[in-house]
Amino acid sequence: AVASIQRVFHPPYARLHQEADQLLQQPRAIVFKGESGEAEIKPQAQSTVYLLEDGRSHQLLFPRSISQRAHSVEFPSVEPLRDLWSGTATDDYGLAATLATTTAGLLAVSPGLDLESAQHQALLLWQNRNRSRLC
Repeated sequence: AVASIQRVFHPPYARLHQEADQLLQQPRAIVFKGESGEAEIKPQAQSTVYLLEDGRSHQLLFPRSISQRAHSVEFPSVEPLRDLWSGTATDDYGLAATLATTTAGLLAVSPGLDLESAQHQALLLWQNRNRSRLC
């Protein structure tokens, strides 16, 4: 693959994953502590993202973008995702997580892209999304 995105539940394992990517000669990779171990940047916490670019390791700090924690979901449903995507509902946490995770993905696949530019590009992608696609 051109790039990989990995998440860890325990932050100390991020470096181990990055070292494995180096041994496997993965050209580009991102590793971070995900939300409950998921491959999602936590917008309610500052996140260290480990970026591997052609054998060189970098750390990026994703700042906290919202103050409140996500509410627990009793039963998973795709409806909140569809509503956020279509614009019929707002969800500060969902939007912040989407933008931050998209930013990480863009950094993984775009050599030379800095954090601020990736954040701007993620926002443009969100603003220009096809709102009818998930309906």
